[in-house]
Amino acid sequence: MPTLDRIKDLAIKELSLDPAKIDAHAPLANLGVDSLAFIDFMFKVEDEFGINVSDEELRSIKCLADLERCIAASLQSAGKV
Repeated sequence: MPTLDRIKDLAIKELSLDPAKIDAHAPLANLGVDSLAFIDFMFKVEDEFGINVSDEELRSIKCLADLERCIAASLQSAGKV
């Protein structure tokens, strides 16, 4: 399953998002995700993908598409791709 689809599935489950309203390029706040919920979500993402996201990377994530790029880079640098 593509990375973005896995992220969306996890977001639907963990953040109770409506699948029909998920836009990967929409700001997280527009999806109803506040900063505390996002931090909790990121723990789930790290577990799901077996990666660690730095605080610097975390601050750069504004939408699910940003998160996908971050995960892809982390997987590539860890040799998991």
